[in-house]
Amino acid sequence: MIKSHTSKNNTEHTQTNYYALAGTTVKIIHKDDVLAKNIIDEFKPYAAKPQKDVDWTITLGPNIREPLLPKKAVRLALRDDDESIYKYDNKSYICKDDLFFIVVDDVNKVLDINYSRYDLRIELRTRFFIKWIFINGAEAKGLTYIHGAAVQYHGKNIVITGEAGSGKSSSMLRFVSDGAKIISDDSVLFIGDKIFPFYMKTALSPDFSKRFNMMSGALKEDLYVDMKSDIRDIDLIIFPRMWNSDTSDVRKIDYKNALLNLMHIYKREVKFNPLFDWDRVDPQAHKKLFASYSALLENARCYEFYAGFDEKEVRKKILELADEN
Repeated sequence: MIKSHTSKNNTEHTQTNYYALAGTTVKIIHKDDVLAKNIIDEFKPYAAKPQKDVDWTITLGPNIREPLLPKKAVRLALRDDDESIYKYDNKSYICKDDLFFIVVDDVNKVLDINYSRYDLRIELRTRFFIKWIFINGAEAKGLTYIHGAAVQYHGKNIVITGEAGSGKSSSMLRFVSDGAKIISDDSVLFIGDKIFPFYMKTALSPDFSKRFNMMSGALKEDLYVDMKSDIRDIDLIIFPRMWNSDTSDVRKIDYKNALLNLMHIYKREVKFNPLFDWDRVDPQAHKKLFASYSALLENARCYEFYAGFDEKEVRKKILELADEN
């Protein structure tokens, strides 16, 4: 593994690190605080040598700059947690009270993340943006994205995909608790039949410690496959659902419905993404996505998995589904 390069600027007390994944290189300029240490630790599998030309430059730190919301900026969305998203002159501005102020310039490929103090919310937003920089870069170079998790289990590559709250993380951990290795815990990247391991350390809700005998917080590095693994072919795609029932149910779905599901999940995921402007995307992007998903489904078996209330029964049934397919 290539060691990350760190340079120090004594005037601004900042450091610089470089990272590369699937042909996309980013430079992160940061202050050495808790947030930066967590992010740098997370992306160490992608550490790269210093490069003159990078795809994105990210500044990250408490009050690294003093940005202001431009006059006449238009608010596009107001999230439930009082996070506002504005647009002005091809830039996006994401603000939350006095906690953080994020500027996304996807024309010049610059991301400024400014915050008043460390908070888990700013860490989650930072991880979200860096993740999508890598995903967008990968897509521009021909890779395809699926919103979901992927595991290697008993010699099979399994993708678990669905909208937020559908049970992807729970389903993934059921396999992990039976010895599966994580290929990706949040975003699946592939091209042709090749899958790229994607290390993101998903934050888990506290109830997972009870249900899976696993500490809440981030997944541990040793649960993942080797990031240099050559992984080919997706054998099984599971669309988890949560329903009001005592027992679980498994339903095989055909090629057409699986394809429609994948397209729907993708569009929902990018709908309110400040790093994704559908109006400015290559007009052929939709056709390329359709073609990639179609090719992927030619050799994969697809099922909807409806999880009931009994965790022991749910775990048994989803593991049986994988073993039988």
